[in-house]
Amino acid sequence: MEIVAQHLQDQAITRVAAADKDAFGRSSFNRYYYAAFIEARNMMSKLRVEWVRLPHKQIPTVLRESVGQDLKHAQRKAVRLEDKATVQACAAAITASKGLADLLETSFATRVVADYRLETMVLFVNHDYTLNAVPISVARHWPSKARGFSSSILQGWRQAGV
Repeated sequence: MEIVAQHLQDQAITRVAAADKDAFGRSSFNRYYYAAFIEARNMMSKLRVEWVRLPHKQIPTVLRESVGQDLKHAQRKAVRLEDKATVQACAAAITASKGLADLLETSFATRVVADYRLETMVLFVNHDYTLNAVPISVARHWPSKARGFSSSILQGWRQAGV
């Protein structure tokens, strides 16, 4: 998915017709969101199999509430056991779960604008563009950030034995 987004981004920059630039630009934001979402969904399915079917908008809530609470509980237990490595892994995972939730909310909102708010134009300046004040250079990093957050969450979850 990420490679498709990069291709669409390249096409948006090189196209001449404004309508083509807008269409490819919107589509690149959409694909970057989905690449990040897939990273998150894959990670969530490793935490609990049933979470693979969560609707897009519920994942940030589950990350903040269920995942965050389970990790906080495990962290408190690790503190009592004086397991510093697990305390640190849980702390990193808690921070990552909040970061991933924020990233998914922001990228989802941008994807909605890209797909449904056609009156909001993609603005091009030289070889860069923005949609709803979000630069494509930021969107391009959504998947890698989602991978990093997911890795931290999984590491903390596994180390804590949640």
